Amino acid sequence: MPPTNRDRSHEPSPSAQLEESAQAPIAVDDLGSHELSPSAQLEKKFLETLLKEHQARSLRGDLPVAKDKMPMPQEGPGSSEEDGGDLPVAKDKMPMQNEAYAYEQAFAPNITVIPLRNEQEWTDFSESMTVGSEAANWKPWRRIVGILRHHEAAVCVVEHDYICLDYRSEMASFYSQLNASAPRRSARLHFFKKPVDKDQVFNLNKDQRESYLGYVVIRPGDLPLVGRTNILYPGYIDVPASIEEVVNFFGQHLTVEGVPFMQQDERFDTCAHVIAWSAHYSAYRRGLVGRRLIADFVAPQGLRPMSPQGFQSMSPVPATGLFSQDIVEMFSNLGLRAIFWSGAGADPDPRWRTLEPDVQKHWEDAVTEFYPEEVKKGTPKENDRFGTFIDRLTCFSTFTSPEDPLTVENRGNELGDDLIYSIARPYIESRWPIYCSTRNHAMLLCGLSKRGSQHFFFFHDDQNGPYLISKTARTASSETLKRQAPRDSVQDEATVIINEDGQPNGVSDRGVEGMVIPLPSRLLLDPLEAVATATDKISRIGGKIDATGVFILMGTDYRQSRRNEVQNSSNSAAVELFSSMALSEWVILVEGYEEGTVKWEFVFDGSSGQRAPVIQFARFGESCFYSPGIGAKSQVLTLPDLAIRGFNPELEPRVRVPSRIGKSQESDKIK
Repeated sequence: MPPTNRDRSHEPSPSAQLEESAQAPIAVDDLGSHELSPSAQLEKKFLETLLKEHQARSLRGDLPVAKDKMPMPQEGPGSSEEDGGDLPVAKDKMPMQNEAYAYEQAFAPNITVIPLRNEQEWTDFSESMTVGSEAANWKPWRRIVGILRHHEAAVCVVEHDYICLDYRSEMASFYSQLNASAPRRSARLHFFKKPVDKDQVFNLNKDQRESYLGYVVIRPGDLPLVGRTNILYPGYIDVPASIEEVVNFFGQHLTVEGVPFMQQDERFDTCAHVIAWSAHYSAYRRGLVGRRLIADFVAPQGLRPMSPQGFQSMSPVPATGLFSQDIVEMFSNLGLRAIFWSGAGADPDPRWRTLEPDVQKHWEDAVTEFYPEEVKKGTPKENDRFGTFIDRLTCFSTFTSPEDPLTVENRGNELGDDLIYSIARPYIESRWPIYCSTRNHAMLLCGLSKRGSQHFFFFHDDQNGPYLISKTARTASSETLKRQAPRDSVQDEATVIINEDGQPNGVSDRGVEGMVIPLPSRLLLDPLEAVATATDKISRIGGKIDATGVFILMGTDYRQSRRNEVQNSSNSAAVELFSSMALSEWVILVEGYEEGTVKWEFVFDGSSGQRAPVIQFARFGESCFYSPGIGAKSQVLTLPDLAIRGFNPELEPRVRVPSRIGKSQESDKIK
């Protein structure tokens, strides 16, 4: 009990007494028994009511309370072990406000600041998160540590008692029905490149806010460690399928640009579920669809609405693997249209003229080596299909028994990487991550890079971690992926692999065999068909095609991007055009680059068909063609000084595909 001989001649208000609790613990009945003003009496009743409810809930076990501070039931019926003492006590036995309930200290936020300044602090921090069974899979966590060290993270701020809706959906749907206890809350780790002291957490300065590297939700107990995660993508990924997520850091809005990641739980959600969740969560954060929690992807009725298998009371259903067609159906049920590519020869199958020059050269070399008689016929021709040729080459290896079948197989795999890169590039550049199926696993293609003619593919693998590099997609190896999640994460192993010569060794057990590309439901035009149409028209007039860029974006975002380019110029006609042009909801933009300039561009109606893509706007130099739509008059106009200059297309396409789409850019969705 607090002292009883305090001078009450100048009694402060009840709230002021609570503020003094850091120096002198108080109890509700110590607020004074003398005459109080009506306002002070209401404040006293307010505190009494809340503390009584807190005491009652503590007895029911809803709130964690230290044993030495838990109000104990009085002796009487129902209080002994024989009489069921573990049940809530009767109201007349409940501790009332006249029993002291003391605050021992002032309010202290439940946070921890962990400095990461040297090798020992990193080691201690990493090992503190991996205490437990040696059979547990710590590789995703170790990969994350490697990336954070690559980013030179200086501090981790632990947000204890974080309510993660995805984890809570797992707990409510599965963990809560098991014998082992499952806490309702988790922890969220925040990382910064700039040092942050504990007294700075609630008021970060500009440099600290801009140094934010992202977060990792940690599942509690002995569950798989890494929950919902979004950390900054590494700088060696040239084209990331990233989103810009706004994070509520104790009332302060921070942003991180990365691709969402989560580790699977083999009992509840499998690789297919968490990879599908990652792709869908990206679409949610861009403002395209509503949010779905991880449990929604596991629920059988979410996959097949008419299935008799549903979640039933006290009947947890262990998750099973899914086929690619199941994923297509799942995305459809969750508000997205999905394209399924099932391998070489299947649609989408890019034409010769849509390929990058180095890929065209690889195709020509293969024809010269294996089909020399066709060279004289001018093969490949402009409209020949790349995947169809690769499929034919594979059959050549299988049925004709060439002298060196391994050479044919290796060449087919190299061309297969070119094919996957060519199909994936428009979607990855437009921030659409791709679900990839392998022989017995699923991964998320989340980024692309290129050094000369060497392609690099970046995957989220829930068993090994985020942003994993592979020099090949067609023959990717789990050994290469595991190598990037070593026990001692002193450096980012991906940076070593980039600079190594040749292909890494290992069994090709993670080779991409199919892709599922989730897209907006009203986007129908294949980007590669838009490229074919644009390059065909440029070729017919004798125009030069050095390189092309192709992007999927909303019509309103294209207008906004182009308007921003010209609004500070003296070209008022261009400002009026890009401010008012009527475009479809989704458009495909094809840009042609020449000597650091966007020499020409075509804007296609994204809802038009593959056989006849509709051009809504086109520009070559300063000459423009604008067609608002069927029934509207087309316009031909010249806009002087409109050529968009001053950029390197190898590094930065002129049109920036926004992280959030359309009007959703104006609102921050916080979580």
